[in-house]
Amino acid sequence: MTFISDKHKFIFIEPPKCATGSITHCLREEEPGLLPMGCIDKNKPNRHSLGRIIECSFWSRWQNYYKFAPIRNPWARNVSWLLWSKNKIEEWKRGKKFKPRFKMAMKNLVKFIASHEPEDIMKVCIEQKLTAQHHYWTDIKGENIIVDKLLRFENI
Repeated sequence: MTFISDKHKFIFIEPPKCATGSITHCLREEEPGLLPMGCIDKNKPNRHSLGRIIECSFWSRWQNYYKFAPIRNPWARNVSWLLWSKNKIEEWKRGKKFKPRFKMAMKNLVKFIASHEPEDIMKVCIEQKLTAQHHYWTDIKGENIIVDKLLRFENI
């Protein structure tokens, strides 16, 4: 989730598959009442929102709070996504209930993986499945970094 801390005056932006679960766990240990921004205002964006969307939705906080996001080696990030997808597929096959939209995505993913070579799967992941990380922490043109700090996954 993307988190906003009014107590510590920070905004944590969460690109998928970049150690965000681990970072969130640490943040919540420090501030147990920390809520995802979707809980602050149900009409605002929440999980995996782009920084520029958060900036527009929470303008006054954006101007005054410290903003940070993790980044990760793109290859490792895609491998992580594939492993996560594999685990979700296994859960689905064992009968775990998912929301209908997610269930359809799992069915499509199973068909795709079953009918393609590993190299082709990775190529599609890199090109299409995950939003490029820089979109989470750059302006709309993708030219300027709009967060105060980028945390390298490999250094956490």
